[in-house]
Amino acid sequence: ISCLQDRLMLSVGSAASRSLRRPLGALGAMMARPFLGPSRRALALVRRTQVERLWMQRGSASAASHADGTPSPPSSSSSTRPTTGRGFDGGSLPPAFRVAPIHGKGFGLLATRRLAQGELIVSEVPALAYNARLDVAEPPESVREGLERKLAEMPGELRDACMDLHDACVKSKDKNIEGIVFSNAFTRESDVFDAALCVVSSRLNHACVPNVEQSWDADLGHVQVFASRVIEEGEELCNYYTDLFLTKDERRKALWERYRFECSCRACAAEGDEVAESDRRRRRLRRLFDGIAAGSAASGGRGAAKKG
Repeated sequence: ISCLQDRLMLSVGSAASRSLRRPLGALGAMMARPFLGPSRRALALVRRTQVERLWMQRGSASAASHADGTPSPPSSSSSTRPTTGRGFDGGSLPPAFRVAPIHGKGFGLLATRRLAQGELIVSEVPALAYNARLDVAEPPESVREGLERKLAEMPGELRDACMDLHDACVKSKDKNIEGIVFSNAFTRESDVFDAALCVVSSRLNHACVPNVEQSWDADLGHVQVFASRVIEEGEELCNYYTDLFLTKDERRKALWERYRFECSCRACAAEGDEVAESDRRRRRLRRLFDGIAAGSAASGGRGAAKKG
């Protein structure tokens, strides 16, 4: 079962971490991205090391949104300083990615070298973190008021970098931090509004066949991004925003309703028999995963009963 579970995770971008996908309240359930846990194989491959904090140097020209909501590509003066990680042999590695314009997507992250499966690509401190239980203000405030307060407490450069992120909720030219958080933030707890907004990780675009996956390292307080397969230099780094077990039509519908874009990844660009076969495999993966989850739950229950 462990071997099959490992294969399932790697086959669909850590599908076995579906239980970690947690909504941000009513609006968040429609807009916020999930956290994705690294597979067991990724955890086995990646050496747990402290890494330098990522930061975005904002260019002279901001990435304003077009009328259709697509952000403008960054100016030539805009750059990032990616994490310098450690290789499996303990040696330093060159930067793993760069921010670049992506046709039809605004901009995203491109691999600057060949990345090994399971390699740590990004380890980033959230620019904005808000937990409705812990970040209590007096007098009591709404979620939007709490996010605006957090934004106002940031240094100017970091605040501008957050506001440069895409707002999928906006219905006019004016973005707001609530819409940006619901469009880009990741959740950490299931029973309370708990958002972590990252400047760099938020640049990851969606693909229905992703090549990276994210997790939250509570000890470091970092969002971490791992390669879920070998990634070649020049490839775009993509995670996913919706349930990968859905069929093509279901995925595209969910992405349009939540993020207002039509997915054009290779899985969605396929037609005819290829789509039918892909949908069949995804439905089968769902059944296999549900069976594994049910078996794990039953095994855990028996273990608890014996201990009692």
